Amino acid sequence: MSLCMMAARLMAVRALQGRTLVDENVLDSEIGALSLDERGQLAVSKSSRFIAVYTDEADASPGQDGNRRFLENGKVVFRFEIGITSAMVIEEDDPDHPGRKMQSAVSGIPFTDGSSEIYLDLVDRQVMSALMDPANEAADIFRGLTGSVLKIDRQRAAGNDSHQRIAARQIALTVELLSDPASEEQIQPKTPFGRFLAMLEAGTNDDQRLAGLIRAEVHPGTNDWTSTQERLGLARSELTALGIGPDVEGADETSADIFEIVVEGHGTEVVD
Repeated sequence: MSLCMMAARLMAVRALQGRTLVDENVLDSEIGALSLDERGQLAVSKSSRFIAVYTDEADASPGQDGNRRFLENGKVVFRFEIGITSAMVIEEDDPDHPGRKMQSAVSGIPFTDGSSEIYLDLVDRQVMSALMDPANEAADIFRGLTGSVLKIDRQRAAGNDSHQRIAARQIALTVELLSDPASEEQIQPKTPFGRFLAMLEAGTNDDQRLAGLIRAEVHPGTNDWTSTQERLGLARSELTALGIGPDVEGADETSADIFEIVVEGHGTEVVD
């Protein structure tokens, strides 16, 4: 997964928290009704409503116009799974005591009914309303990271054995996601990715640590030919053909004799 995919997914989770009937139970890439009680013991709630947000398929074609933009994300599918889990107790073999049985509390999704369908329809609309809300900062960052919405699919879930419909639904949102930033100079404060980092840095200790890890993965902008080579994915021979790089007499890694290059299929890059 890429940095922008992670950023957009986290912003989608925050955009939905407290904005639907599931309240704060919006999960990042997980489903479950398990929690810890006041004694720190594993507990299963009687019933739990949830939204789980995933990033799945991604399809980019960075080489179609002759370039090698390895940080391009292209079309990305965000999945919003809406459902209701109920606690169940099952009996199974005790692995620590052969021949004995043990009871385990598990959570599962029950079969649907009229009330469940109404609930799913309402939450479906609430998800879309939250993502469109202009006053929702996290949603606005999500919209900024997703350049355009290409497709919206809705699928009903069915049980594996009986194929009977269960109380769950999936919204698959296919978007054109922005490319990952190649250097720090591309992370300006007012850009979607810059605003995402600012939100993390103003958050919890875990958020701040994550922001630090992300910044460590983005190289400082140097504005020399090495930075240009990285951004455009150029081979060494292509740099030489442009008159820059280590194989050009008089060139070094911190200087170049040209100030701007235009490579077909790559656009314009400024080289100081």
